[in-house]
Amino acid sequence: MAFLQRINHEHQTKIEIDRKELSFGRDQKNDVCIEKYEDISRFHCGFTRYEDGVVTVTDFGSRNGTYVNGKQIFEETKLKHGDLIKISRNLEFRFVDYDSPEGQAELEAERKAKEEEERRKQREIKADDPELSQAMNELQEEIERGKGFKTLMAEIVKQTRPEPKKKFVPPPDKSINQYGDLKIRRR
Repeated sequence: MAFLQRINHEHQTKIEIDRKELSFGRDQKNDVCIEKYEDISRFHCGFTRYEDGVVTVTDFGSRNGTYVNGKQIFEETKLKHGDLIKISRNLEFRFVDYDSPEGQAELEAERKAKEEEERRKQREIKADDPELSQAMNELQEEIERGKGFKTLMAEIVKQTRPEPKKKFVPPPDKSINQYGDLKIRRR
């Protein structure tokens, strides 16, 4: 998957490069129309995705140019994961290609960072509540021993389910005399 991620802006917009050609410019006929910035030409630049996954950028002879990693381009330029593409003073993108080895490494690093963040949050929860901490530690130990989610849930439910109530049978009350269908309580 390849996309352009907007940088240096409050909205971290992602534009997926999911078609063969993707054009940028102020004109409404572009795939990505950017009317807000005057330093962008009507037909500024375009991105091409080839069948082998290679993505290139081409400047369409724009007035202010298109830049890759700070250098103005004058011909079709092949993009690599992490390249910075500047279209105007206020519009800059980072090229992300998760299909490349570098992109795969970045994706794996992001996954590990998320896992570590989740572990950190769990440690914070444990520190806040000693009883929960003990329960979480016990669950973690059981998971490490190889028990699955369904097995653990069945055990938890079994432990928390109350014992079935036995049918109440009152002890014989000697103060009650029964005469047929009449019960007479002695006082």
